[in-house]
Amino acid sequence: MFPVQPSLLAKYRNAFTPSRAKDDPTDAEFALELLLRYPERLPRLKPESPAMRSLRQLVETRRSVVDDRVRVTNRITASLKEYFPQVLGIFGEKDTGVFAEFLERWPTIEAAKKARRSALEAFFREHNVRYQATIDRRIDALKDEQPLTTDPAVIGPMKLLVELLLPELKVLSDAVERLDREIAHCCAQLADYKLFSALPGAGPALAPRLLAAFGERRERFPNAAALQQYVGEAPGLKQTNTGLAFRGDSASFGCELADHRYLGFRGERLEADSVFRARVSLSAMISRTQRTVVSCCRCRTDEFSSADKVPLGV
Repeated sequence: MFPVQPSLLAKYRNAFTPSRAKDDPTDAEFALELLLRYPERLPRLKPESPAMRSLRQLVETRRSVVDDRVRVTNRITASLKEYFPQVLGIFGEKDTGVFAEFLERWPTIEAAKKARRSALEAFFREHNVRYQATIDRRIDALKDEQPLTTDPAVIGPMKLLVELLLPELKVLSDAVERLDREIAHCCAQLADYKLFSALPGAGPALAPRLLAAFGERRERFPNAAALQQYVGEAPGLKQTNTGLAFRGDSASFGCELADHRYLGFRGERLEADSVFRARVSLSAMISRTQRTVVSCCRCRTDEFSSADKVPLGV
């Protein structure tokens, strides 16, 4: 099996079909023609092990579930700011079980102020808050605060929305924990996981994603430049008569691991006097992100040459 990129096939078809007409039989003929004319450009598909393919699917699913949880917590936070903002200052993390269970028991500031101090202390101790000073500070903050509003037209709908979102938040949090267990079980079957888990800053969430991004077919990255191009760390330079622009197309999953868009290189037009600053910023970022990963992988797989240089991409 020889995979053909859809964009490559589309551009090849448009070059010989000015009318832009397309159908599946014609696309199949163009794909075969591409393979016969440029066999060196279309490598044979080499499937990875079931454990690696499972890990890749699991980490992508986890990322999607975490995004859903962030969406729900943002809606809960926005709703609480309308009638119960005090609770947001007490709980730093909004995706924890203690936050959801507190709101289920005391959904408004009035309910929290009416609660007995002993009940609040018992609640916090049940959720592993051991320091008495922390417990006292939280309880005093609740008792001393005044309601933001007493308007039932604001409190009623917002309170109902929070109550509807809390079960969804708990389900998503449980799903993330279950995915973490499945990912840990899958990583235990892959020998290279120890390599990535030993990287500085790579915890139980990032290390599996790094392993999934590198995969088992290390021949895809014969040098550091190939890896940089895959994750979008080496954007190409497009020069026209109107100026310069960096184009950083990359795999979406790899781009999340090392995203250069935060430095403003993705599709951003740069003036000529900004090129030097762009080179320096990009080079510094590459040195931080790739020096550790590539050197460790070179020691394990010997796929990377010690003479490889990190390109600036400009």
